[in-house]
Amino acid sequence: HSGAASVCFKLWQVAGHGPDHATLTLDLPDGEGGFPGNRRVTARFSARAPATLRMDVTTTTDRATPVNFTNHGYWNLDGTAGWQGHALRIA
Repeated sequence: HSGAASVCFKLWQVAGHGPDHATLTLDLPDGEGGFPGNRRVTARFSARAPATLRMDVTTTTDRATPVNFTNHGYWNLDGTAGWQGHALRIA
């Protein structure tokens, strides 16, 4: 999770979007979070009918470095101020 340098605290840039997708990028400098290499992270979110949300994450770097991204997203399903009481089941 990289502690205080975690990507969840960063401002991502919108690299592209369309009616069913959005692509975000983030540049991480050499040494940030204790990892070597300048890294560019790209996250593409896409929605497909009837009910599929997909996230593809890729990273490029100019030095060998460990990379293992995951998503711990919390989605607000009804537009209220919080997520308490929400449930989502995925088969």
